[in-house]
Amino acid sequence: MPAKVDKVEKDYSFEDKVFKIITSDRCGLYDVETKRTFIPVVYKNIVRGWEDRVIVSDNFKKYYVVNYKNEEIIKASDYIFPTSYNNKRCFAVCRNEKWGILDYNGKELLPFIYDTISEYLEKYLVYGFEGEYVLYNIAAGAELCREDKEIRFNEYYFYTSDRWVYVDADAKWHHDYEEDVKHGRKNGDFVYPL
Repeated sequence: MPAKVDKVEKDYSFEDKVFKIITSDRCGLYDVETKRTFIPVVYKNIVRGWEDRVIVSDNFKKYYVVNYKNEEIIKASDYIFPTSYNNKRCFAVCRNEKWGILDYNGKELLPFIYDTISEYLEKYLVYGFEGEYVLYNIAAGAELCREDKEIRFNEYYFYTSDRWVYVDADAKWHHDYEEDVKHGRKNGDFVYPL
């Protein structure tokens, strides 16, 4: 452990034996079983990724993925978050204002061409490119639909600018905007499922 440590705290997103070491402006990771600092206290921020993959930042402007040996797996990026794609653990990564998906080892699964990638309830990804948006089922490893309008979501539904929808087990969209208007609901007011 470094000589000057301000705080050692348990971050419950990591396994039980891993603690975050914090100095005045940097942090690292410490294994209480081996009594070893395995991610050096050089990062401004450390966030759990997948298993032995950690998302780190040295300045809150660029993010990296390193393994528990502190070896760089994914190079400097504008933003990174863990997700799944094709039933594989991976990372959604933004570089130069374009999003892509990289696997656990940094191999490209979706190219860096997307304007947006969002995750919903760890079950769905929504990604868009040049006016075409895709709703992707993570567990099934398949696209559910493509739309020419941005697909957004709230607690209950996916929606576009002209219809509220939900997706059933057969990946069918339900409830269009006209149906909502007939029942006295306006786009933006329809919250609870029927």
